[in-house]
Amino acid sequence: MSPVEELNNKFETLLQRLPSGWEELAVESHAFTRARQIKSPKDLLRAVFSYAVADYSLRAVAAVLTREQTWISDQGVHARLGKCVTWLETLLAQLLFDKSKDVSVSTHRRLKIVDATVLNCPAARGTDYRLHLCYEAISQSSCGVKLTDVKGAERFTHFEYEASDIVLGDRIYGKAKHLIKVKAQGADVVVRQSLQQLRLYTSTGEVIEWQELLIKAQRAGRLLWEAYVRDEAGNQMKVFIVGQRFSEAEIEYARRQIKRSAYDKGHKTRAATLLACEWLTVLTTIAPTELNAELVLQLYRVRWQIELSFKRLKTILRLGQIRAGRGSKLAQVHLLAKMIYALLLETIAVERLGSQWTRMTTTTRRGTWFRVWQMLRDEFTESIIGTAGWRDGEWRLTLKVMWERRRQRKLQRLSKPLLRWVQGSCASEFVKNANQPSVTHLAA
Repeated sequence: MSPVEELNNKFETLLQRLPSGWEELAVESHAFTRARQIKSPKDLLRAVFSYAVADYSLRAVAAVLTREQTWISDQGVHARLGKCVTWLETLLAQLLFDKSKDVSVSTHRRLKIVDATVLNCPAARGTDYRLHLCYEAISQSSCGVKLTDVKGAERFTHFEYEASDIVLGDRIYGKAKHLIKVKAQGADVVVRQSLQQLRLYTSTGEVIEWQELLIKAQRAGRLLWEAYVRDEAGNQMKVFIVGQRFSEAEIEYARRQIKRSAYDKGHKTRAATLLACEWLTVLTTIAPTELNAELVLQLYRVRWQIELSFKRLKTILRLGQIRAGRGSKLAQVHLLAKMIYALLLETIAVERLGSQWTRMTTTTRRGTWFRVWQMLRDEFTESIIGTAGWRDGEWRLTLKVMWERRRQRKLQRLSKPLLRWVQGSCASEFVKNANQPSVTHLAA
């Protein structure tokens, strides 16, 4: 097999993992309207991946397309990529739906971790986008993705759950109304809880004074409370608070951090804050008769897997390096295409290595997806920008596409006198100059 055929086959490998009917969907969503400079939905998807996955500029993508087919400008590429948002959103949703059928089918309970990461555009003065991710820990695969702007708060209700799910989250997800909605779907919750944020009630409706209870539990170093949480509508739900006191060194470090932060902001440190920082407290809807307190804390620590997933996305696929402005269609195309590519890499990695290679339920777990993703990224990125269809006779048009436009910042050139001197001219103009100062001979 020739190198050109091998590149084509690798790109076809990516396309075969897409949902069926993806080409017809490009026409239905008006991402692909007519075959002119870009001849087919396949070529359009290659242009999208060249921009978002290979991180080519619009002008570089236009140059690649010009060498393969016919002349197209970077403005033309910009216009065509901007029409792909709906198409890519639908492809991403279908990929996630297909993956959800195979996630953790071999286990009785599924561990779904929910978290979000901040994404910023160039020259950002704050958060531009939030990428919300639902990650299945046992199978090490993504099962939900949602892209929002800065107003998209972090909450469990971005995703749907089933009765066999256990949903894990950080302390920002511990709001009563969202916890109650997750439980209403039949799922259980394990979330780190700040006792200062969430009000706890007894079975008779009285507010629990958690500070006194923490002081009493200091000697034992562990706690297990049965309590109730209540939303604004008056709906309440039974929960269990599991706690473990940190070591003295960890407590001292946490206190220093809190006091330093309060000093920098000009605030006074509250005694309740210093007391709460001594404990790791986790809220769960799983009864102690089903899972003891120590195992609940171990279960919460599985949440770290989603942080590793974000690290892979940002380090290997450079998810956070958005090259378009906030609110633009190109920024959405960039992020959606990155996530589609990530799901395709997950699928191909499982096909090549087997689903047991990195599952958390096996005793022979030997590695993570990090290095595997690196190798797959390099392999398939080469096929995306490969020279399979390049034509040598189109170099003149390709260079025309890559010309710099007229603007105030001009490309540096040699002046005419300097150019003649470099070319070997012996004219006296290179020596005589009215503005030239006289030579000063410095004493030794």
